[in-house]
Formats: sequence, structure tokens, C-alpha cells
Amino acid sequence: MKKETKKVLNKVSNKIFKKTYWKDMGWIIIGTLIVAFCINVFLVPYKTIEGGVTGMAIVLHYICGEKLPVGLTAFTMTIPLFIAGFYMLGKSTGINTIIATILLSLFIDTSFPISKTIVSRYLFSPDEILNYPVIMSFFCVISGIILGTGYGIIYKTGASTGGSDLAAMIINKYLPKVSLGTIIMLLDGMVIILSGIVFKSAEVTLYAVFRAFVSAKVVDIILKRSKNKIANSVNDSY
Repeated sequence: MKKETKKVLNKVSNKIFKKTYWKDMGWIIIGTLIVAFCINVFLVPYKTIEGGVTGMAIVLHYICGEKLPVGLTAFTMTIPLFIAGFYMLGKSTGINTIIATILLSLFIDTSFPISKTIVSRYLFSPDEILNYPVIMSFFCVISGIILGTGYGIIYKTGASTGGSDLAAMIINKYLPKVSLGTIIMLLDGMVIILSGIVFKSAEVTLYAVFRAFVSAKVVDIILKRSKNKIANSVNDSY
């Protein structure tokens, strides 16, 4: 038992003292800050929510009269997924994902008052913006780019923010014939459709889908470039 404990502690300490570990931590902090800012400035006030746990937390935020904090609600909903992930997936739910999830929840709630001030002073009123489809579409593009950039930075470290991707991995274990991407798309789609029902607006749903599409494309670009850099560095070393 002592030998096993020592092995685990050695692995953790070796990882912590690696330069690449702290570099990844730096990127995770930057990525979660970007995502938190975008969620508070563009998603929560304009209800163009994302899928997954964060999207569900935004829906609950409005159902409960804006009393439930989005970050804390999302984190609370993610805890059962982490527990299930550890039992069903083992090491696939890494420490970096837990750190990223905690940081994102923390940054969402701590930056919410500042973001609310920015929206009220410098941006369009959430009640009026639907009357300007061109501006709303522009907001969706901008928020999609910002959100995709933040998530792309997090994903390229090998971490995630829990939520639908973790739930999809658990479901995929029992339904291996259904691809992981398909499961994530279905889970996120269900949350976005639910938001349209709760907010009683087909427009909100369409804008959310459009923003999610832009966000996904940006994530793909970042991850593709990241893989190309790794491949080039490997080739250069030979």
C-alpha cells in the first residue's frame, strides 16, 4: 500500500515540476477567462446559450428569476458527471479537466457583476436587440469567435470543462456504435432547443445554433493548427 502511494505521489510531483505542466496551466487560465467573459457578456444577457451543462445552468438561472449563479450551478451539475467519469472512464477524466471546470465556474461568477455593467453601459439592451437581426447576427459571430478561441485554448492542453463532452464519453461507453461527436451534438442540441421553449423564442434558438456553429469552427481551426505545430516540431527534430 505504501509503495503504491509513493508511486502515485511521484507521478504527481514529476508532472507538477515539469515546465510543460505550468505552461498548460497558464493556457487553461487564459482559456477559462475568455470563455467566462464571453458567457457573461454575450450568452447570459442575450440568451444565445451554448449546449451542455453551462447552457443548462443559464436556463435554470432564468427559470429561478436570475437568482441562481451560473458558474456555481454549472459546477454543481458537473460533480455527478466527474464521479461517474472516474468510476466508468478512469483516467480519462484528468486533473486538468477538474481544474478547468473549477476555474471556469469561479471566473463566471466573479466576473458577472463587471460583465453586467459592460452590457448595460456599452452594448444593446437584450430586450431591443432582437429587433435588429443584422446586429444580433454580428454579436453571434463575435461571441462564437471569442468562445471558440477560449475553448480551443483549453482543449489544446488536453483538458475540457466537463459537461456534455464528459457525459457523451460516458454514454459512448455503453453505445459505442454512436460516435462521440454525434452524442455531443445531440446533447447540446437538446439544451439549445430547451432554451427556445423556456424563453418562448424560435429566434433565440436559431441564433444559438448559429453561434454554436461559429464556435465549433473556431475550435476546429485552433486544434488543427495546434496539431500541425506539433507535427512540424517532431519533423524538425529528425
